[in-house]
Amino acid sequence: ENIVDLRASIIESGSEFGLALHAKNDYDNLDELLIPEKHVLILTIENPGHSGQGMMPEAIHLINKVNKLSNRSEINLCIDGGINSMNLRNFESDQIVSGSHVLNAHNPKLQIMKLQTMNEYSN
Repeated sequence: ENIVDLRASIIESGSEFGLALHAKNDYDNLDELLIPEKHVLILTIENPGHSGQGMMPEAIHLINKVNKLSNRSEINLCIDGGINSMNLRNFESDQIVSGSHVLNAHNPKLQIMKLQTMNEYSN
């Protein structure tokens, strides 16, 4: 699909456009690809849709590339897949999606609270 035409069509319909990137891909044109974007989701597991996978090591590289973009302050960055208490401190994002780490916890509500506040008190 032509992403430029697709983006224009979605925006013309009155909706917001977002772009999902997969960490297993190398995006040489990332700065060009994300210049107009407000919402970016990075999938950080090998097989999206299958819960319980760990975060791919190369995901941190892609997250850092996005965080270094000149328009980063205009992007709402969401990281999805393999997020847990151990790797959350390895990257910066505006939002996270953590399924199995929360749902498989003894106390899911407490786990959510821990994830929400973890970076507030680090350093």
